[in-house]
Formats: sequence, C-alpha cells, structure tokens
Amino acid sequence: MKHFAVEVKRTSYVTIHVEASTKEQAEELAWAEIESGESYGISDDANWEVEDIYEQFATDESRAHG
Repeated sequence: MKHFAVEVKRTSYVTIHVEASTKEQAEELAWAEIESGESYGISDDANWEVEDIYEQFATDESRAHG
C-alpha cells in the first residue's frame, strides 16, 4: 500500500467588537484584545482546503519498522 501526505490549510475568522474613534484605533484595540488571550481562543469554526497531496516513499527507518 502506498503512503500519501495530504496537506490541508485551515482558515478561520473571528469578529471582535470594539469602541473607537478611528479605524486605526479600532485595529489597535482589536490586536490588544487578541494578544490578551482573555476573550478569544482557537475556535473549531474554520474552512478547510486541500493544498497538496503527494506520495511519500519509504525511508530506511520506516522500512525497518514495518
């Protein structure tokens, strides 16, 4: 049986609501909120896409282990 590596890309989005006077200030506040780690964590909401699939050939080490 052949061995394949399947490379996938995960893209996820989070909406952060802030009160600010300008777009620049809003961005700064959003980054600060993300960096604090208090309100936003890794979410399971994501889009998955296959980026590449390629055959892997056995190495000497993998042959030795079956």
